[in-house]
Amino acid sequence: MEWNEVCSLVRTDEDEYTLRIYHLPRAEAQEMRGQDSVVLDNLTGLVSELPVMDVGMEGRTNFILPDNGKLQLYKMDKGREFVKQEQFNGTSFHGTKEEVTAQIQESLQGRGYHPRPCACFRDVDVLETLQKIMEHNTEYHQTDFPYDRETLMAAAKDGKAPKYFFWLSRRGGTHCFKEEQVYMEKTSPHNSWNANGNSKKEHPRAFWLELQGQDMEGNGIRGNVFEIDYQKHLDYLSTHSSTPVWVDIIFQNRPGYRTFGFQQYEKDWPSIVQEYRKSQLWGRGFGTVCPFRPGRAQDVLARCRGNGSG
Repeated sequence: MEWNEVCSLVRTDEDEYTLRIYHLPRAEAQEMRGQDSVVLDNLTGLVSELPVMDVGMEGRTNFILPDNGKLQLYKMDKGREFVKQEQFNGTSFHGTKEEVTAQIQESLQGRGYHPRPCACFRDVDVLETLQKIMEHNTEYHQTDFPYDRETLMAAAKDGKAPKYFFWLSRRGGTHCFKEEQVYMEKTSPHNSWNANGNSKKEHPRAFWLELQGQDMEGNGIRGNVFEIDYQKHLDYLSTHSSTPVWVDIIFQNRPGYRTFGFQQYEKDWPSIVQEYRKSQLWGRGFGTVCPFRPGRAQDVLARCRGNGSG
């Protein structure tokens, strides 16, 4: 199950705190983001202003989620049953204000939190901008980027091709996917986009790209590059993705393509491979009964860049 690491903090005495780091399902984290919250600029003020919990407050807690360079504090009463059910979920830490503050910072930084707003580059050379980000953030497998460049150039040249993409730079490489591919569950792009959500070593930075077309010389691409809150976007994907209904498969040396129901494809893929064993797999396309609306990310961009609730 996809999960998000969420800090929960309570104050038990004047300078004593209990910090729990829960592994909550992303759908639950997304639901939490839709609740009322307090926006904070730093941890020091947050920790100092918490009230001391008394016996009657058992079950109440303060969840902390990073959001576009700031912190969202969700004061929630989850009930005593939640405390019992989740007592072995994640890790717990007891200490002073300075000690728990350091632990929270370590957790947030491991999840990619940075105390600055998400970057925004409008009407720029998209490839040049991404290359600079990649050179700064991607330490290994920079050879992934030429494939991203090729994908984006092909889309910019083709007037009918999608113009919206998600791009990810991480320590060990890059990913570039069409926007609609990321929202299609159980596909390689969807799984790859989610794969780095729980990694504390990859330092992923996520971006939404809007291609406007080739430049005058035809060597570059003009467009907009928006950084998004990666963890927040993964929470959003957990409740806003679509399940494929069919799969179109193209085999080399065979005319046309074959269409399979997704359940049959998922269940009988080895049999399909055996049946068409003499024909090399050329490509796959996934479809759903709920057509994807191009530019959909424009509706959620504000949310995933921290300018709105879930």
